[in-house]
Amino acid sequence: MNQSNKINPYSPTIAILIIAGLLLLGTFILYGISALMTRLMASPQQPAQSGTPVPTSTPTCEPATLTLGTALYWIQPIGRSADGLVAVPADTPEIAYWVNGTSTNYVFVLSPTEYNLTLKTTLKPGERATILWTDCTTVSLVITDIKTGLTNDATLFDQSTPGITLLVQGSSPTESLVIRGTLQTSVTAVPSPSTMAVDAEITLVGTSTSTDGNTIIVSISILNTGKAEFSLSTDDLSLTPEGVAPLRPINIEPSLPRKIKPGASEVFQIVFPKPASKTAVLKVFTVKFDIEGF
Repeated sequence: MNQSNKINPYSPTIAILIIAGLLLLGTFILYGISALMTRLMASPQQPAQSGTPVPTSTPTCEPATLTLGTALYWIQPIGRSADGLVAVPADTPEIAYWVNGTSTNYVFVLSPTEYNLTLKTTLKPGERATILWTDCTTVSLVITDIKTGLTNDATLFDQSTPGITLLVQGSSPTESLVIRGTLQTSVTAVPSPSTMAVDAEITLVGTSTSTDGNTIIVSISILNTGKAEFSLSTDDLSLTPEGVAPLRPINIEPSLPRKIKPGASEVFQIVFPKPASKTAVLKVFTVKFDIEGF
């Protein structure tokens, strides 16, 4: 009988070759997928649409706020009418309306709520006002004057002098409030060579003349921004008129010496003899302020 020359398709050699081929094909496929994923991960992500800007991380402080003493208000812009007046809702106690365009003397109008009208007695000269804008810019001011009066006076919106003006519109001038303030002046004070240097913010709040014209009253605010307590004494204060020797305080409220703890703020009313000159230099520790017009 003749043997058949046909190849048996079930030969072990053929099976091995088929399996090896399948394994090689699988290896190529896996390699291709791996290479594609690597390229995708390494490529920078493009905007979804051409011309779409890529977002950037810009700091924001929203909403803008006004801190007045211990009160916190949300800031909302408002415009003036054709007659120059500003009309605000009567009952929005949480909002301080900032008058558009007042960026040197910041003018705010508050609703005549019961709380806002009591600022006449609850807010004191020397307390702080802080504006925090949405771009996180901060403006620090100090309150200098609180009185009743007209809130529609055009001079209240004057922009020639930096500061803050807050208007609480009551039903009459005797019930309306006009609150003024100046920019905060921050300095580093060194009390004396015999003591350690301390960090403090010293602000000249204001000056006035007594009714009899013999003395002047100087108000200052001192904030201890350091980590150590320090003391203010009469030796740390003087008023030097132009061309004469320094003047010593006649009276100080609260009385000295007085210790100021870290983070604490004190307002002092200092009475000096009225100088003959129209200008003088107030010295607090080693910090000097030029004062005039008393």
